[in-house]
Amino acid sequence: GGVPARARSVVRWLGPAALVFLAWGLHTVTGSGGFLSQGGFLAVAAAACAVIASLSLDPGGPLARALSLPSPNRLALETRMR
Repeated sequence: GGVPARARSVVRWLGPAALVFLAWGLHTVTGSGGFLSQGGFLAVAAAACAVIASLSLDPGGPLARALSLPSPNRLALETRMR
């Protein structure tokens, strides 16, 4: 069998939220704070798993489509090479 529709729906919205959390963490968390040692590493690992699950269980979903867009650097490089 496949993945139940309810689980697919939850993962579809959990993945983007987890990616926002990871981006927030990269921007604000420092190594000297207590966040990482007080469950932060577990939260980051869970968020990374949620992003991966979202991409693998819903390959046509919003997160997969957003991450498949070419980066601005790649577009600029392709334009210069023409």
